[in-house]
Amino acid sequence: MSPDNCFDLSKRILLTGVSSFTGCWFAKVLHERGYQVVCPVPREKKFYDDLKKERLDYLPPGVQVVFNCPFGSSLFIDLLANQFDLLCLHGSYVLDYGKDTFLYSEAIRQNLFRVEDVLGKSLEFGVKGVVWTSSVFENAIELKIKNPQPPPWYRYALSKKISGISLKHLCWESGIEFGRFVISNPFGPLQDRKLGHHLARNFLEKNAFELKTPHYVRDMIHVRHLASAYHKMVDSFFTPKPLSYLDPCEYVSSLLDFARTFYDEFSNRLGYSCGVSGCDMDFIEPRTLTNETEVSDLIEDYNPASCWDELLRYYE
Repeated sequence: MSPDNCFDLSKRILLTGVSSFTGCWFAKVLHERGYQVVCPVPREKKFYDDLKKERLDYLPPGVQVVFNCPFGSSLFIDLLANQFDLLCLHGSYVLDYGKDTFLYSEAIRQNLFRVEDVLGKSLEFGVKGVVWTSSVFENAIELKIKNPQPPPWYRYALSKKISGISLKHLCWESGIEFGRFVISNPFGPLQDRKLGHHLARNFLEKNAFELKTPHYVRDMIHVRHLASAYHKMVDSFFTPKPLSYLDPCEYVSSLLDFARTFYDEFSNRLGYSCGVSGCDMDFIEPRTLTNETEVSDLIEDYNPASCWDELLRYYE
């Protein structure tokens, strides 16, 4: 797609990170609600396979994907000439994000590559604001860590926090509104091989499930509800009072209790039951780490029953 292309709809969004689980849902919901969504991704199309390809194929036809267009590249900066209203920076460096091999310096470099040029061009062509996607793990940096060495997730959390603080400051310098949207633990169709995926697959195979981390207290959230909350933040930038911070949550409980809720929802729909249990565990992560704003108070389309139905249809 040429940067000279014109877009018709009145609200124009440039959204990164669309090949991720949450990113594809954000693009889908924003498009469904009348936004023109253009999504630059960093690699050529041939490199998007398996689940990432499935997510890109899941996008509505009106969502435009621009391949081989990493953040801060010349193509990315030229793309800004299309006069977007909002820059939604959802993508970030995540390779080995839960391991001690995570490259902190490379994460900062890619997250903020030529960011002054990006913001300068954004300001020139009328961008109203920047929405930065944050992780709830950033909040854990300020908690006391009992481990003698920083845990594996710490580098990733620090890279996100430093990137976000730097971007917020640079937006302030440039006179561009800044909003921080915090993600906790979404689950739903097109998810990576995480807890929600494993629970669904095991239940459909009629297997009991033993949870290895039963005592962590987390907030799990339907990805559709998370995307609706993201839309609420984005939409606020078209009002006199943009939201500067939003941290939606839904099922706040131990992971063992959430797993039981998950199995109960599937059991009610399929007519059979499976057991859920937990084992002893070491606390590598903070025991309690959650967002605080109830998503049911944020969005108009709150409908957990429909989300459970949608999730079951996907895995069936």
